[in-house]
Amino acid sequence: MRIGIGTKLEEGKYAFTVAPPFLPSAQITMERNTDQTGEQPRYHFAAGGERCGAMWKRTPRGGGDTFLQGHIESPVFPEGKLHVAAFVSKEGAHQMDLVWSAPRKQAASDDGAGGDDGAGF
Repeated sequence: MRIGIGTKLEEGKYAFTVAPPFLPSAQITMERNTDQTGEQPRYHFAAGGERCGAMWKRTPRGGGDTFLQGHIESPVFPEGKLHVAAFVSKEGAHQMDLVWSAPRKQAASDDGAGGDDGAGF
């Protein structure tokens, strides 16, 4: 379910209007993490200047386009997190779709690391 649309502000930074079902919409930003060592997230979410989530780059096991997967943190969500994924929008290269995704167990081989494949993530 699409819950937000992000617009590219500058290289590595997006502004999102997020509207989870039954909650008021909110403005958050997603900015590239400058520390790309180990299992650090690729991006961080922020609202009002405070970090409120993170995103990691993922590659589908069966092949296909890379995407971002992570969470937005807030006490209004069950267990304090809303699990989300972000994809380059079909509506334009400077937009991203933010979708709600149900949490699932990760395979042991999915370490969160991923090389740069040119997808812009």
